[in-house]
Amino acid sequence: MPLLFKSRKSSEQYVTYLPSREHLALFFRHPEEEAALELLWVNRVGAGPIICPQCKLPSSFTLEDKIYHCQYHFCDQQLDPIKGTVFAQSLISLRRWYILLDAILENRNLTITAASRKIGVSYMTAQKMVKKIKDELAHVER
Repeated sequence: MPLLFKSRKSSEQYVTYLPSREHLALFFRHPEEEAALELLWVNRVGAGPIICPQCKLPSSFTLEDKIYHCQYHFCDQQLDPIKGTVFAQSLISLRRWYILLDAILENRNLTITAASRKIGVSYMTAQKMVKKIKDELAHVER
């Protein structure tokens, strides 16, 4: 079940989805970047076809180059599963974000040093990532 909460910047209904522990367990069985994108996509829109916002037809979007494309050749709709999430505009792989999220869910008092070692990034990068994740988790818990 995806976590759903409102944006702090607008009244838009969904902005960030953080996967549950059960979804993270599924990801860790196949920890590739495409599996992480698929997990995020399913958390955001659900499994199966969705209504394409452009052609208004039920469509099974296909993943190509980290972007989902409408299945119909006449429709050029593209949906970015990362847009509007805590992971957006990050050069860090979604896989590393998920590893860190799992570590934080397991131990809320995870140190920045331990986080940076766990995902293989600098202290400053880990500090920013931990802050973003903890801010979103705090917002969900309210």
